Amino acid sequence: MGSSGINAEYMGSSGINAEYMGSSGINAEYMGDAFAHGANDTANAIGPIAAIITIAAGQCIPIESEPDTWVIAIGATALVLGLFLMGWRVMKTIGTELVAITYSRGFHVELSSALTVVLSSLIGMPVSTTHCQVGAEIGLGLVDNGAKGINWGLFGSIFASWVFTLVFAAGTSAGIFSLALYSPYPLPVDP
Repeated sequence: MGSSGINAEYMGSSGINAEYMGSSGINAEYMGDAFAHGANDTANAIGPIAAIITIAAGQCIPIESEPDTWVIAIGATALVLGLFLMGWRVMKTIGTELVAITYSRGFHVELSSALTVVLSSLIGMPVSTTHCQVGAEIGLGLVDNGAKGINWGLFGSIFASWVFTLVFAAGTSAGIFSLALYSPYPLPVDP
């Protein structure tokens, strides 16, 4: 449904589009949501790298440590690069093809997703912001139109990509670990 369809559907008898009038407040909420998601995704991405660097530097696992600024900068840069290269496509697919989204529906999706991300972060549980967004949209579709309001074919593709990502990441990790563990290395020489 294009913007003219949305405008026509929600145009009141007074000629005022209630969906459009609330868009400024909704845009402010989107900025807060973007901060929550950006902070969460960056932390999830740099956490393992920061742990490896800390362990390699100190030969121990500290109870708590702050990552170096350059590690945070690299993580943020990688996040922005990922958004630039493929993130726009993911956002377009989820935002326009999974369920019908208007300003107010988008507000509810973003608010529930942001609350999930922030509350999960507060208790120290890493979550996927994409999973939170898709879950919020599925919930919106079910509440709004029941099962018929959701593009189940697209959701199946999204779910399959999540499973593939887990299998690919596990296989890659196992391969790198095996390479490091079973590679021949020189034995230390006694002086």
